[in-house]
Amino acid sequence: FSLRSYKDPKISIFTTNYDLYNEYALERNKIIYTTGMSTGINRFFEVNNFHYRLVDDTNRYKEIWQPTHKAANLYKIHGSINWRFDSKKNIVIENNHSPDSETTAIYPTAMKNRETAEHPYSELFREFSIQLRRPNSTLLVMGYGFPDQHINNIIAQNISNEDFNLIIFGNHSEEKCRDFFERYEGYPNVHLIGGSLPDRKSKLSYFDTIVEILPEIASPNTSDYNIEESDTDYSEDPQ
Repeated sequence: FSLRSYKDPKISIFTTNYDLYNEYALERNKIIYTTGMSTGINRFFEVNNFHYRLVDDTNRYKEIWQPTHKAANLYKIHGSINWRFDSKKNIVIENNHSPDSETTAIYPTAMKNRETAEHPYSELFREFSIQLRRPNSTLLVMGYGFPDQHINNIIAQNISNEDFNLIIFGNHSEEKCRDFFERYEGYPNVHLIGGSLPDRKSKLSYFDTIVEILPEIASPNTSDYNIEESDTDYSEDPQ
């Protein structure tokens, strides 16, 4: 976010987690975001909320709409523990709602295409597909082991697009991640970042390592980012 301008498009975050981790993280960092929910006392899901921005309208005579904040869209494609279905099958927020209730809007564990065609999952998966088709898009995959074939298919459909890049932080030792990567590793826009570095205790695919190295790579003051070769044995995790 520190490297982005207010005019840049909103960052899109897609998560299969239904906890509130991302909301707490975004709010702690004072990042404006939306999960598709409206504002007000009675908050309900509306997919068009992902397309709105807060803008400064004081200079409308210049026909310039200046966004007032850098912002993010948080797509919870498997639902959320604080979403529930009301009597009319609308999605509403109820922060004190029990996640064990039958009305909680959490994607079923048995992932069937039938459920993905229902509200709000159909809208969320459609948004996922639309965002990946945007020109010059890059998808960073973190903490996802490729167990959901529906998600895998949406990603795979865009790999043939030359201006789409897929960067996977993952372990080659995980079967489904390995199978997906090996299926598309011949494409120049598909990359798997894994294994370990000699000076780091955790693997490159672990979240604490990712958030440490990404700013180093993205920093405008960093012309090169070199990984020194060593005698470390990577036989168990060759990537």
